[in-house]
Amino acid sequence: MCVFALLSLASLVGCSSQPRSGTPDDFAIGVIVPSAMTDPQLEAGWVVLDADGTVRQFAGEVTRATRLPRRATTISRERLDAMHDRIAAANVLTYGAVGEPVGDASAAIAMYNTVGVWWAANGRRRSFLLSPQLADDVQTLGVIAEIYRELRTESWEQVR
Repeated sequence: MCVFALLSLASLVGCSSQPRSGTPDDFAIGVIVPSAMTDPQLEAGWVVLDADGTVRQFAGEVTRATRLPRRATTISRERLDAMHDRIAAANVLTYGAVGEPVGDASAAIAMYNTVGVWWAANGRRRSFLLSPQLADDVQTLGVIAEIYRELRTESWEQVR
């Protein structure tokens, strides 16, 4: 249910008055990390980066009842472009290149104890799981983990 709300939100965001070079106007990404992840560098939570640079964050276990995280901070257009480029270079935005597609990511993430990602760009959307056990997902998971940690750290400092 929370992923459906995110996908609906992603289709509404992106109303930028100036186009960004390389970054689609409707670009948005969300990452959910379950509490059962074995990587101590990835704390449980949910981070959403909207098309306008708004960062939303929720710390803790994400369940089907979890609502869209509240706004924590806003990043610059240059930083948004740089994150988009890193994500695109890791094949995250290449439809079907990485991850296992899922319909209801929140249920699947809890079942498989792995990172869930959704994105919207160029009128397309996708939800999928990244598994550290799959060779194709390892590099992508590394990039997503870096982005997740950066956004959480920055937004956490803004919230305190």
